[in-house]
Amino acid sequence: MLMKIWKDPVWSKIIATAILVLFGGIGTYFLGAWPDLLKDLIKLVEFLNSTNPVKNWVIGLALIPWLLIGFIILALIVESFKKKEPSLNWHSYTSDTFFGLKWQWSYSSNNITDIYSFCPRCQYQIFAKNVSGYIAIPHYQYACDDCGYCAQNNDVEPHELEHRVKLKIQKNIRTEEWLKQKNA
Repeated sequence: MLMKIWKDPVWSKIIATAILVLFGGIGTYFLGAWPDLLKDLIKLVEFLNSTNPVKNWVIGLALIPWLLIGFIILALIVESFKKKEPSLNWHSYTSDTFFGLKWQWSYSSNNITDIYSFCPRCQYQIFAKNVSGYIAIPHYQYACDDCGYCAQNNDVEPHELEHRVKLKIQKNIRTEEWLKQKNA
């Protein structure tokens, strides 16, 4: 029963607070602080009951909203100084490997724009080259001029390949496959 209560997030905090209060009370008793605390408590009660044009307890009651506002401002200041981890959303998904090439892109108004292909080995930008001997039958090759890597996408026009890459990107966003690629 005690273990069940201890594992409960609310009750565990209540029990921990009670233990701290108990040890604090015992510690102040042995340090001889109880007489001073009692004197301060008596002074507070006398102040609240003393007579002024406005009762002191009314003044104390009026201070509560100001104390709450001060606490909220202090909490906001502390929160602004905490380092926040960037939220992971699909806009951070800007590169992946498709069809033997590394692709990078950006977004503009939630549309995929500026798609570029790179060598998966050395990250050198690669462009499609028509290596066909015939004008009527194009044959495209993506070859890296830096390291010699070659990705064969022979039968696909460059704009068609970019369109297929966009479809893959959209699919990965819809199915949340991009999260696996980001966390890998």
